[in-house]
Amino acid sequence: LPISLYFSIRAATRTDAEIQSCIQGKLANSEKLRVHDFAGSVSNSEATFTGTARYAVSKVAVTRIGQSCGAVKIVNNINAPGIPRPSKKIEGRTSL
Repeated sequence: LPISLYFSIRAATRTDAEIQSCIQGKLANSEKLRVHDFAGSVSNSEATFTGTARYAVSKVAVTRIGQSCGAVKIVNNINAPGIPRPSKKIEGRTSL
């Protein structure tokens, strides 16, 4: 099976309640994520996340949790700090 079809079939076999339970369980069991005030809801296999993250990587981790639990679409409304870009030195000057 093509990978996209595999995930569509897999996600279609889970109910919203099962996806919601999976997401809540994984958030609660993650030492690094349970300290955040994240909320997630599921409707029609679409997971929506809200809250504020201390680190940008936490926002990415929540998206992956939603995907691994079978959500077919993720709406990630979590506020997170931007990822800083390294500065470049050009002819003795620092610029971004």
